[in-house]
Amino acid sequence: MGEQDSAAQTCDPAHSGTAEPAQHVDERPGEPALWERLYRLWIAHADQLRRELGEAPAERMLAEAQQVLLTPAGRRPSC
Repeated sequence: MGEQDSAAQTCDPAHSGTAEPAQHVDERPGEPALWERLYRLWIAHADQLRRELGEAPAERMLAEAQQVLLTPAGRRPSC
């Protein structure tokens, strides 16, 4: 296994604390900001989400948004 292969790893939620080699790592430096904007939009338009998607799906989305936004960036999983 080459140095590059060992550096490209992904988390396996089924095996907490372990990592397996990734097939491909796609660098997206602007992605965290994109998700933050999206989550803030979900929260701002919560009533519309509930009307269009139904209560349960909207609540799951809003819970995810609030959880991620409340977690400091340095403490979020990198995978």
